[in-house]
Amino acid sequence: MLFLCDSTLAERFGEREPDEDELQALENIATSVREGNHLLTGHRTSLNILSTLSGLTLRARGIYSKAGSTVSEMGHITERIRPSVEVTTGHELSRVGSRIRVPLVHFVRMESVRQTRLIAESIDDAETLALLGDAQAVRDGIAFVRVCSEVQDGGGSNTFRYIDRAQRSCSSFSLFIVDSDRICPDCRIGETARRAIESLDDSCALVEVFVLPGREVENLLPVHILNLVAEEHTWLPEKVERLRMLSEVRRDEARQHVDIKRGLLLSEVFDLPEDGKRFWLREFRALVQCGAFRSNGCEGEEVCLHQDDCRCVIASPLGDRVLEHVKNSLRRLSRHKLAEVRDLSVDAAIAEVGRLIYSWCCGSEPIRT
Repeated sequence: MLFLCDSTLAERFGEREPDEDELQALENIATSVREGNHLLTGHRTSLNILSTLSGLTLRARGIYSKAGSTVSEMGHITERIRPSVEVTTGHELSRVGSRIRVPLVHFVRMESVRQTRLIAESIDDAETLALLGDAQAVRDGIAFVRVCSEVQDGGGSNTFRYIDRAQRSCSSFSLFIVDSDRICPDCRIGETARRAIESLDDSCALVEVFVLPGREVENLLPVHILNLVAEEHTWLPEKVERLRMLSEVRRDEARQHVDIKRGLLLSEVFDLPEDGKRFWLREFRALVQCGAFRSNGCEGEEVCLHQDDCRCVIASPLGDRVLEHVKNSLRRLSRHKLAEVRDLSVDAAIAEVGRLIYSWCCGSEPIRT
């Protein structure tokens, strides 16, 4: 997170020395920033006063001194990161717009300044999202910002239980990212996403729940990245090519809601709920009309004419382990190389999710003072 020391700290500690709890909280914040777990800026006078407090260690004073001297340079980062954490002398934890207001004494325990927990439905999901968020910071011109997070498995359909637990403790920052499981843009979200949203308690401002705009994390993957995976797995290139055609012709809506892992046949479309059926029939007809896919006449009859061997393939299955393979490929790319990868069918979705991730999980390389 980006910590902003507000002006009330200058007013408080310009008149008196901090008490024991306040000193410990200030020390903990400085330690977390020095380790690269969070970023620090804010009101210049407050930071300068904190850098002179005799009760703080020399290292902590050095962190506040450096933050005070770089307030102007941090301005463009402050504009990008939403939300940020306003450290105050108040007593209530609250969220107002893009600011999370947190009393200084909340940070008296080291648990409160641990890296933000990035929690998704599986560890592969969480680790892939962290890599995408890190690359988005580079793409947005703030390469100084690094995604520093504790990635965790949210337990799939039990994610709502983890959310409830995080809210009840309300001690540290947690970002939950949940698959929508939508089969089309206007379809209802899945049960896991619904329960996650219903479990959200606005009284704990330290926990955020975000439902992906597309179906799953796999739907965020650029075709270029999938092609890198295909180079190592001979059974993948033809399947990825099918997805590339879908991406180029129909762009974001179809690309964001197709089942990447299991694929999609036209025969399966006929069994979908009415809104999903209507969407995918429209998409398939458009693909046929532009010459990308071949028609067997099934879409006109709205029934599969080859029930035992459906030949109308909208997307080929890439398998349940595709994200594991992709994650390994991404790790071999630098964050700057990954930032150069563009795919018009997913760029907007990646930008939205990536900015959320680097805002909640922003840190830096460890600081030497």
